[in-house]
Amino acid sequence: MRQRAVGALTELKRRWGPVGTRLRARQPQALQRATQQRDLGLTALLIILASWGDVTYAHGLVKGLPAVGFAPPYGVFPVQGATPIGLEEVLGDWQKHNAETIRRLKPGRLDQVLLEQTLADAAQGFCSEPLSQAGVQRLLKGQPFRVIPRCVITQGSGKHRIIDNAAEGGQSATSADSNKLVLCSPLRPAQHLRATLSYMSEADLAVARAEESRACVVCFWHDEWQQPAFQVYAGLLFGLPLAVTSFNRYSRLVEALGRRLVLTMVSLYFDDATVGDWASSKGSGQWAFGQLNALLGTPFAESKRQPMSHRGDFLGLAHDMSRALSDGQAAKFYGILNFFEQGVYGKVGAGSLWAIKERQYEATTQLTPDIRDNFRYIRVIIRA
Repeated sequence: MRQRAVGALTELKRRWGPVGTRLRARQPQALQRATQQRDLGLTALLIILASWGDVTYAHGLVKGLPAVGFAPPYGVFPVQGATPIGLEEVLGDWQKHNAETIRRLKPGRLDQVLLEQTLADAAQGFCSEPLSQAGVQRLLKGQPFRVIPRCVITQGSGKHRIIDNAAEGGQSATSADSNKLVLCSPLRPAQHLRATLSYMSEADLAVARAEESRACVVCFWHDEWQQPAFQVYAGLLFGLPLAVTSFNRYSRLVEALGRRLVLTMVSLYFDDATVGDWASSKGSGQWAFGQLNALLGTPFAESKRQPMSHRGDFLGLAHDMSRALSDGQAAKFYGILNFFEQGVYGKVGAGSLWAIKERQYEATTQLTPDIRDNFRYIRVIIRA
């Protein structure tokens, strides 16, 4: 069934190709580069076919998503109060702010790391090449712009991460989001297990608006030039509050498409996905979801892929699905074993079923010591 679904989507992508080409022709040049791998037409079509609530997302890919200022309700997150903020208010005292921020830029020991990441972003089309202050003014044709300082932090694992400081840049203070972001927890694999056991038997990056990119021009100390450098991004900077919501608009969309179109129990936390499936499916759910994302132009990194297994790691929490017993499973086991023990050694096994019996009415799936003891006792009786 999943193979047929992927086949149908592949054919749909082929037939809908001219629509994607037409949409791309309507993009600003910077957004064309930033979304060159994305299938805009197929994304827009699947939003309609899946009756997805975020009906403006495809338009956002064509014209850019909110980076600063105001983000309206998107229809897929809980709504919260937010006051509209215009671009002029975001730019604010841009001249004074820029002068002070640039003056504070100094050489640092990780400048080479910062430059490498910055050049990598430019090579992928997410931003301009590093520019001098005069160069960025020419690129923006003398229009006002507000800088956001960039730096590097070292995580506990030793990994270096680029940070765009929207708090220091002032972009955080001038962003208002009507959407209350709700993210999945590391416990989602366990929730998948319950959903799979109960129901299945019956059955990248975001891009910013061109105008708003002026309000978050990246500035950093250039390791080779030994002076401040600037970059104008078409891709959304992850340090921006509204960017977090925009990233998750796509995560929430492909999560829904994975469930509805390729019948896969999947959840996403930003760009990290966890898939729950029957062992008998032999990884077809993971394969189908991967194919769906590849068709949309946002394939998962093969190096980070975990083979389907009873054991796994999601958001740093290790889980072992081989040691789980749901209420539905417990009810089935109890019925079978209760019938079995009635005819064995004068109901000698009756007392060993109490923990399994109680699990029928519990929400947890963990195999407790008492349940393990029940199974051991039954095993001894069977082998006697």
